[in-house]
Amino acid sequence: MTEMDNDLMAGWRRRIGVISPTVLETIPRDFYALAPQGVDMVGITCMMGGWSDDQYTRALAQVGAAAGYLGKRGVDFIIHVGTPLVVSQEPDFGQQLVETIASAGSAPATTTIESAIAAFADLQLSSIALVSPFTPTLNEQLAAYIERRGVRIATIQPVETPSFEALNDITPQSIYQAVHLASRGAPQAEGYFLPCGQMRGVAVAPTVEAELGKPVLAQNAVDFWAAFNHLGLNDIRPGAGMLFERLRARLPRRTSLPRTDGDAPC
Repeated sequence: MTEMDNDLMAGWRRRIGVISPTVLETIPRDFYALAPQGVDMVGITCMMGGWSDDQYTRALAQVGAAAGYLGKRGVDFIIHVGTPLVVSQEPDFGQQLVETIASAGSAPATTTIESAIAAFADLQLSSIALVSPFTPTLNEQLAAYIERRGVRIATIQPVETPSFEALNDITPQSIYQAVHLASRGAPQAEGYFLPCGQMRGVAVAPTVEAELGKPVLAQNAVDFWAAFNHLGLNDIRPGAGMLFERLRARLPRRTSLPRTDGDAPC
């Protein structure tokens, strides 16, 4: 199949639904930088307007309908992206939300925090550093949620945030520097988690990983990894980072065919 054929037959292999509380800007760019051939994203947004309980309630009220809509579009997997809406709720809310989405959308599902916990387990990380643009209160909620799931938070390194509406404007340089600051402040951390889908962490992570020798997990990366892993999509492009290299390593190895007499050297 040529590249043109692939473009004309978008989603011919798998279609992954994404429910985003806010805009779909960085998320699609990251998806297509990572997705195997023939895998498409089908996105919908709930138009959350900030980090507050009333905005969380407004966005969460739309999740069931959004999942149902994606289910009617025939997606193979559904991701609810974004940590704030989940970690601000009761401890078991995230797993309940996964069940709600899967039921409404008639497809397997995940949320960002469940994707992240699964990625930590896959990489055998017992302690991580958070590199986050969230508010101090939200960072504390996120840290408590992760620690309840058995992974220690070594440090929380803030990333300067212009505003909720300008998360996409956080520069790759700011992300890069913040991960290095976290590394110096908590050398015992076994990895780093960047919990914001609007930050351009996917592009930065492989470079910092190579420098630090530890996993650097951007939110969009763990979400897409969870979907690819569940669907058996192992043919990821090289250079996507440690988590995806482990997924690539699960590709079946090619074996040499037995040589026939006609192949024998003269």
